[in-house]
Amino acid sequence: EAPMLQDMLAGQIHGGFHSMAAAGEMMKAGRIRPLASSGERRVPSLGSVPTLLELGYSKRFTFNGFSGLLAPVRTPQPILDKLAEAFRVAANKPETHQRLLAIDTFPSYQDPPTFRTQIERNLREWTEIATELNLTIEG
Repeated sequence: EAPMLQDMLAGQIHGGFHSMAAAGEMMKAGRIRPLASSGERRVPSLGSVPTLLELGYSKRFTFNGFSGLLAPVRTPQPILDKLAEAFRVAANKPETHQRLLAIDTFPSYQDPPTFRTQIERNLREWTEIATELNLTIEG
């Protein structure tokens, strides 16, 4: 995401999808302008910025970004279980929610199987959209 934001700030590309965590400060500084948000609900600090759904785009464009805890494939299950539990505890703390909301990130916790399913679904949906639009990666 950072290289795309840098390219946009340098005028090499005309726009892109960015998280509030990555682009929020650039918006506040007036260096980039939000046109629409991709979630099902408006971003609180961007109350006047419509969602893509409000602008008439397909519900397929109502995706939310996510962050998650990842580990190498060969990590032993007991270690994965310990990490997942520690992450669950941290993710559900009120101070974690406050910090995430401060950067316009909606806090939610998913257990590892649910998170894995979400990643698989998102990759499938994004691949379908890229294929339908004939999008390619350059460079």
